[in-house]
Amino acid sequence: MDEPENTQGDASIRRVNGDTDNAADSRISLLRFEDVTVSFGDVKALRNLSFNVVKGETRIILGAAGSGKTVLLKTAMGLN
Repeated sequence: MDEPENTQGDASIRRVNGDTDNAADSRISLLRFEDVTVSFGDVKALRNLSFNVVKGETRIILGAAGSGKTVLLKTAMGLN
């Protein structure tokens, strides 16, 4: 498994299919986060999160309880 592309507290998003960054950047994004911050009051659940997912890629979201995994998914779906 490759090194984490972006870490958020104890959570990380990992690319698992071996695509290089240059190859991924040349294709159309299915999901892109650029410098995303989500706060609940004074608590930042996501802070300056950036990553890109293109067709054919698989990503894994790893992290301890309370590290922002569900906030990330809800934000991607437009529920936050």
